[in-house]
Amino acid sequence: MVLPSLPDNLTIFPYGGNASQAVLSGLGSQLGSYEVSCKNPVPGKVTGKLAESIALSKDLKSIEVKLRPLKSQTGHTLSTDDVMWSFSKYGFVIQPVLKASFAQAGYDVDNLITKIDDHTFKFNLKSFSSTALDVLQNPLGYIYDSVEAQSHATSDDPVAQKWLFTHLADYSGWKLDNFSPRESLAVTADPNWGGPKRAVKKVAVQSVPDDTTRQQLLETGEAQVAVGFQPSQYRALVGKPGINVTDCASLNMDNLMFSTRDAPLNDVRVRTAVSMAINRDELAKGAYAGYATPAVSSFNKAFNFGQTGDAYKFDPAKAKKLLADAGYPNGFDLTLTYSPTRPGPVTSKSSVLVQSMLAAVGIRVKLEVISGPTQFTDVMYTTHLYQSALYGEPIAIADPAWLTYVKFGKSPNNSGTFWSSPALLDLLSQVSATPASDTKTRSDLFHQIAKIGDTELPLIELVETPYVIATNGIATGNPLPNGQLAFSDFGK
Repeated sequence: MVLPSLPDNLTIFPYGGNASQAVLSGLGSQLGSYEVSCKNPVPGKVTGKLAESIALSKDLKSIEVKLRPLKSQTGHTLSTDDVMWSFSKYGFVIQPVLKASFAQAGYDVDNLITKIDDHTFKFNLKSFSSTALDVLQNPLGYIYDSVEAQSHATSDDPVAQKWLFTHLADYSGWKLDNFSPRESLAVTADPNWGGPKRAVKKVAVQSVPDDTTRQQLLETGEAQVAVGFQPSQYRALVGKPGINVTDCASLNMDNLMFSTRDAPLNDVRVRTAVSMAINRDELAKGAYAGYATPAVSSFNKAFNFGQTGDAYKFDPAKAKKLLADAGYPNGFDLTLTYSPTRPGPVTSKSSVLVQSMLAAVGIRVKLEVISGPTQFTDVMYTTHLYQSALYGEPIAIADPAWLTYVKFGKSPNNSGTFWSSPALLDLLSQVSATPASDTKTRSDLFHQIAKIGDTELPLIELVETPYVIATNGIATGNPLPNGQLAFSDFGK
């Protein structure tokens, strides 16, 4: 398997976006998993993965989990203590996003688990959230072999983070053959794991940043699975002998994010002008070679929340008027940051097209590229040292309430736009507390949320993108909602 990038560690933090998700989702040591389909971008219910069963209580105050009797690489049996350590002692400590995710999903993060026995426990909920079960399949919700991990702890590193950077101590059912940070990963199926047998016994993943080299490796059969191509390359691969290109529906959207702290992007008229200056039809055809559809709202069309407002309509004349009304009749200088690692190599073309489109209304764009996945994540979420950025957040949790939180939740903890709307946050609280079965109430609330997002525009969606996978002589199974492939599905 060849990818554009691999992370510099095997843990949930530091987090490298797509690169980290490829490893964490690929190995798959999470309690739950979505039922997924290639043709339906909205996944089904969450089912057990490491868990034998996951059940929300009738009073909506707890989630009971029964674990499978799986073995780690060193022979320890999956236990309630492992889950408690993985979240409360490790994950919540090193990865603030994980703790915030569980808090947002209604969990009592300070009193997370009530142990029933070694293989059964209850998650304690403070309040019901529609994403309560969904977070259990989040790639960050990784379950570790706590006994093995703690045996490598030191006084300077009490959770063995440095050791876990380059070693596996989990219940994925894969043994680590080697890991070279940012370069390669090789794992072998563990015959003593206790879970379903794997059709593929060994998986070797190689980071190959150059698109053309990845394509050559796939065509010659040296690689059986490849992702992250330019859309034009996928188009060129269709019909080649031995090559299969699978185009799966997704909820992903590539967007343009704004840091709204400073002028001129703190003015909604300027943000609206930028949106109206971009010809999304031409962007989908030119940069994405047709492997994308123009965005018409803050949310993917699959959710059917409707189009609200005019900001997503291409209207350069109105864009110029808005700029003039905002005090920028001659435009302004704008730095546009992008990375080929996230949302992908297409940014080398989409950035140039966006630069050209904005120039037509007087906005002078300077392009700034960041090549490393970890560095790009730091810029977007830690230092926030960007003015505008091409971005795409892999859909780890497919409930639109979660997408609302990620896009429009209180900044800078989530989107990093430094924009917040009390009205939207109130709607988000309402929709999160509404069961998914109440489709009418949720649809009405999401329509109101979409209207705020479509008019306030702390970020603008550009295109909706499918998940495209190129293979040579092997099946891969369906991609997860974040677009990643589970190694356990290879060969099925």
